[in-house]
Amino acid sequence: MLSLTVQTIKSCLDTLPGKNRTKIGFVTYDTSVHYYNLNSNRTQPQMLLVSDLKELFVPLPDDLLVNLYESRHVVDHLLDHLHDMFSKQYSTQQSQQ
Repeated sequence: MLSLTVQTIKSCLDTLPGKNRTKIGFVTYDTSVHYYNLNSNRTQPQMLLVSDLKELFVPLPDDLLVNLYESRHVVDHLLDHLHDMFSKQYSTQQSQQ
């Protein structure tokens, strides 16, 4: 499922409205929430983990939603490596309601 999702996102990036003004950000989750610093000055994305789901907060709010045109190389790097980052992780915890 993740590979198909990434493939679909990649195929849609060039058709998003806003042209050079388009902003984008990514959040993933398992037992923690993962935010990604996609600042255009980076060569690769930085994953920021928030494991306390009861006291959820947004780290580095200025670098999580970035200009797609300026940060395209970082966005592509994230999408190209997202599957590898999570392919060996298995959650054995069951959700508690």
